[in-house]
Formats: sequence, C-alpha cells, structure tokens
Amino acid sequence: MIKRVLVFLYVFTQILFYDNLTIVPKLVGVMLVISTISSLNVTTKKSLTKAPIVCLFLLLLHAIVSVIFYPNLEYVQGLISFTLIAVLLYFFYLTVLVHQLWRTAIWGFVLGIYVNFFLVLFFPTSFELAGEWGRVDGTLGNANYFGFMVNFSIVFYIWLKETSTVKIPIILDLVVFSISAYHIILSGSKSNMCLFVLVVFTLLIMTVINSGKIKLLKHLILIITLSLSVFVFLPNIFSDLIDNDSSVFRRLIYMGNFISGDRILGSSDLTRLELVKFGLLHWLDKPFFGHGFDSFSFMSGFGYYSHNNIVENLYNGGIFGFTVFYSLYLFYFRSFKVLVSQKIINVKIPILLLIIFVVMEFFIVMIDDKLIWLILLILLAYVENNFKKNRNNRFLNTKEFALGTHHAN
Repeated sequence: MIKRVLVFLYVFTQILFYDNLTIVPKLVGVMLVISTISSLNVTTKKSLTKAPIVCLFLLLLHAIVSVIFYPNLEYVQGLISFTLIAVLLYFFYLTVLVHQLWRTAIWGFVLGIYVNFFLVLFFPTSFELAGEWGRVDGTLGNANYFGFMVNFSIVFYIWLKETSTVKIPIILDLVVFSISAYHIILSGSKSNMCLFVLVVFTLLIMTVINSGKIKLLKHLILIITLSLSVFVFLPNIFSDLIDNDSSVFRRLIYMGNFISGDRILGSSDLTRLELVKFGLLHWLDKPFFGHGFDSFSFMSGFGYYSHNNIVENLYNGGIFGFTVFYSLYLFYFRSFKVLVSQKIINVKIPILLLIIFVVMEFFIVMIDDKLIWLILLILLAYVENNFKKNRNNRFLNTKEFALGTHHAN
C-alpha cells in the first residue's frame, strides 16, 4: 500500500510541481528509493538489461563525458539535475515493475493534468498569463509542452477506461474531452490543436472499425456534444477569444489563414526554421558524438533549445545519441506489436501514443525531459509485466499438456 501511494504521489507531483517547488517530487522520489532498496532482488539486476534503461544510462554516460571535455557551469548544473532524475526514475520503474503499479502511475499522471487545469482555472494569479487571455502555461514549462501532456492524458484515460473492471459512465468521457479541448485551445499551441483533432479523429475511426455502426452513431453524438460543450464551459469564452489582444485569437486566425492558402509564416515559425537549419548545418562539425550535453542552448547563439527533437539529438549527441534514443522506438514498436497480436492491448492505444510521439519530434525536445522518460518507463513496466504474464501462461499450458490435465473447451 505504501509503494502504491508513493508511486501515485511521485507522478502526480512531477506534473503539479514541474517548474515550481520541484523539491516536492524529489522528496517523494527519495522516499520511493528508500522503500524500493529495502526490497531489492534479482529483478533489479535483470531490469538493467532492458533497452530503455540501457538507453537512459548510455545518454547519461554521454552527458557526463561531454561535460568533462567541455566544462561549463550551465552544463554541470543540467547534468546534476539529469543524473538525479535518471536515478529516481530508475527506482520508480523498479517499483512499478515489481508491484505491477502501471495503472496507479497512469492515474497519477491523468489526475495531475486535470488538477493542474483547475488550479489554472480558479487561481490564475499564481500562473503566468502575460496580462491577457491565452497561452496558459500552467505548471509544465510552456504551452506547447503542456498541450502534449494533455494529449497524452486523453490516451491514458482511454486506456484506463478499457482496462477498468468498473464501468466508467460516458458523461466522464464528456468531461475529460471537454476539459482537454478547452485547455489546449487556451494554450494557443497550433501543433497541439491539430494533434487533438487528429487524436480524436483517429480514436473515432478506430472505434468504428472495432465496434460497428451502432457505436459509430453514439460516438458521433459524443464528439458533437464535446465540441459544443467546449465553448460553453465558461460564459465569457466567446468575448475573450474574439478579443483582438488575445494571443489565442491571433493564433486561431493564423491557422485559419494558413489552411485557406495563406502560406506566409509567422515569426515563431520562421525562428523554428532557422533553429533547424543551424542545428543540421553545425551537426556536421561533430557528426559522430555531437557537441555535448544540452549544448545547443548555449552554443547556437539563439539562447534556447532547437524545438525539434531530431535536430537536438543530432547536434548534442551526434550519430551516437541519435541512434541510442531512436532505438527506443524500435523496442516499443516490436513490444506492442507482440502484445497487440496476442490481444493483450487494443491496437488503438499504441497507435495513438505513436501519433503523439511522432508529432512531438518536430516541436519539443525529449532527450532529457523527466516527464517523457517517466512515460517511457511506465510503458516499459507495462510491457514487462504483460510479457511475464504471457510467459507464465505459456509455461502453465505446456505443463498441463505434459501432465495430461489440459481440458479443451
């Protein structure tokens, strides 16, 4: 019970205190480490050979070596933070794996996102609103990043609903999707508005394929209701969004113009394009091992990261870092392919997760982000738990046949 509470609190506080009071999740993580160390066993040694764990510590090793060769105070501070995160996440993964607490971890993630939403909604003075309506940062660093986490929470909620032994009413679907859409709109994130529509559309298509035409009608009604409910969630949303001083309104107009044929890029998109050009050009200066841990922010002259995970991987880690990180995709693709073929997981869950990860590649940096690694290790624990169950079931069936005790249905 204690480990379940600590796992939930660790994920929950990682989201709620992403940028502010970060000492809270660290303290919970330390308690989790102490609790886990007291029950170490052979599982601990075996877990070190799992692909995501190997990738995490290879990237950490590359970061340590790069800081040694290119000493910089900013690098050292970032490295200490990354090292602490890696250690805490490893013990978090062990606890979730051994005690099969992946559902608890996902509940912590989903509830953290929506509690964060209500904090922003009802206590806006404690968050950065830039003096106008829109681009609500919440507690997750920036609006783009927060939008991706909201999209993840939608998929995790669907996953929890499908694996729950208790029937979750459709009204809760309405609440979850409405809150998610509302907050993504307020974030003003163009990428996440499009991603939200793509996630909902893919979910609808997959549901139709799996369920038939009767379910299609029900879900069409649900989606229409959701789209309407977003705009009546607060009485002043119309007046706020059509205010010419609203950054959200300006972004919605920009998206509409772009879709209708106006291909003139805004200043933020032009800057991102310059970041990508710079990263790809100067990656060739050190193509094999890159410029070092978190070096793009300090060496590019722009003063911030590249906003593109592919470019950041190549520039910071070279071919080595790029190969290590993207081998994760191959691992998860193969793992989920097996689980889908054995009908352990519905195919729409890995497809929706893949869509989000692919879109994120072009808008944020994931290499050393704590929530991205948190998600990856929760998925790893889920995969390992279900592969273990499957192996045990195959062993039992083989034993039954050998003993002659198997009975056909």
